[in-house]
Amino acid sequence: MSLEPRLPPELELRIFTLCVNNDKHIISILLLVCHRVKDWIEPLLFRTIIFESKVHEAFDSILSMTTAKSPEFLAQHVRFCAIESQEHWDDEKVKKATLFFELCSEIRDLALWSHFPRNELPFNLGCLRNLRRLSLNWRTVVPIAKFLSSEKLDVLPITHLLWEMDQIDRLLPLLPKLPHLTHIQFTWWESDDHSSAPGWMKSLVQVTAISTFELVIIHFPSGKWGRLGVEDERGLLVKYPELDHNKVVLLHQNPESDFYLSVEWESRLYGEDDLWSRAQRVLDKRLASDV
Repeated sequence: MSLEPRLPPELELRIFTLCVNNDKHIISILLLVCHRVKDWIEPLLFRTIIFESKVHEAFDSILSMTTAKSPEFLAQHVRFCAIESQEHWDDEKVKKATLFFELCSEIRDLALWSHFPRNELPFNLGCLRNLRRLSLNWRTVVPIAKFLSSEKLDVLPITHLLWEMDQIDRLLPLLPKLPHLTHIQFTWWESDDHSSAPGWMKSLVQVTAISTFELVIIHFPSGKWGRLGVEDERGLLVKYPELDHNKVVLLHQNPESDFYLSVEWESRLYGEDDLWSRAQRVLDKRLASDV
């Protein structure tokens, strides 16, 4: 039986790419079809790397899988990475994580949802010279803030920042290190006192006054409207006029679990709707109505 392709190579590539996009788990099977298919598919295997558990073993596995490849392989292909493990970060794990990020220097989208000891980031992200999107849960805001405030750190090219807490006053001193930042998303957490505007709204006014900012998303845990003493967004804007700004979009987020951040992050990777895209539609509609 002939092993020569019966379809044009560009059509074969399109077919296999569609298969991978529809089901990521099929990659390991397609790698065994033949050498030319492996050459097409293998880069897609490394395009997105998610560490969910046993980070130590995962670093070992990735580094061993690419040992025989060129030193530039991971930099050429890894574009999305998420770390959501709650494991202890010992010296060996830190060493391997540092090496991993040095080899994956072209990551564009990074999510850090891990718990780091002593509120210190255990590895250097300064080598990610083309990082555009950074997603942080409440556990990682403090260590990232300390990292960004380092005098030794050059500016980062981040444009989109998900900051899962409402203490955006922590963000203001860091903006000189994030001169390209145009989009921010943060969560309005519960407060016992709803009689006056939360203190972070003063920081919000300062952020929206920056000419380069295009979009600020504020999303709410489930059931937030009622606890704020309003029935809808209109009532919220009356109560807190600081939120009534053409750059601010309010989204009533209703997470079903503590993992809604990872669900949103992965949705965008696969071309599905996420908070960023939904907020952008609201903003576009608002701008169109003003014309």
